[in-house]
Amino acid sequence: AFSALYTMIADSGSGLRVCEVRQPAPKLIGSFVRPGYVTSLAVSSDVVYATTNSSTLSTIDIHDPAQMRQTGIFDKGSGDIALWGRYAYLLGGGRFTILDLLDPSEPAEVMAIGVGGMAQNFTVEPLNHSLYAVVSAEGPESLRAIDVAIPTKPRLVASVPDFGFSLAAHGNSIYVGQRSLTIYDFTDPATLRLVGYLYLTLHNRVTDIAARGPYAYLVDEGYGLRIVDASDPAQPEEVGSLNLRCP
Repeated sequence: AFSALYTMIADSGSGLRVCEVRQPAPKLIGSFVRPGYVTSLAVSSDVVYATTNSSTLSTIDIHDPAQMRQTGIFDKGSGDIALWGRYAYLLGGGRFTILDLLDPSEPAEVMAIGVGGMAQNFTVEPLNHSLYAVVSAEGPESLRAIDVAIPTKPRLVASVPDFGFSLAAHGNSIYVGQRSLTIYDFTDPATLRLVGYLYLTLHNRVTDIAARGPYAYLVDEGYGLRIVDASDPAQPEEVGSLNLRCP
């Protein structure tokens, strides 16, 4: 399997790069260049799945990181990608697409549903004893929870008019980042219930969120890291920050 001693980097000008991250210094050990630039990637075992701005999904064998090779392609693979089990989930081009990766060299479309408008981002997480894709896309139902436990029969179960630049889900809570942080409770799988809101004096928008335990970790595009204690979702509180801007 692809070792934790390596990191995969998507470089818009140089394709995919693999770096060995042993101490004392990282070292470039392999690269793979393909048409277009990589917009999103995910790794499973010895295979990288990479989407590009040319609306293709490539499967790339990285068993030998110094000699990466393309083994498959799917010609409607635009946007972001997430993996869960043997399935890949894609969001782009106004579509939410589920692919079967039983044979990584031949990704097979299982189902695709239109989400309308500009699809911004999504996450796939186990919530409420099922598997859900939480999708943010422009439109009247801009934040949507889709039950994908049965990949051939995805079901829209809840939606609210709240568009986010970034998303995370943990436990039964969904975090939406804009120029603030909004928290929804998803205990009832038929309802996204607004429970908390935190206004942040951001230098720019929240471009990424990770939720672990009682904390949400936010990337402020113009500043760096912001840490929010959401142990009480109704009263989230910023408890730390780290300025990562260049002097």
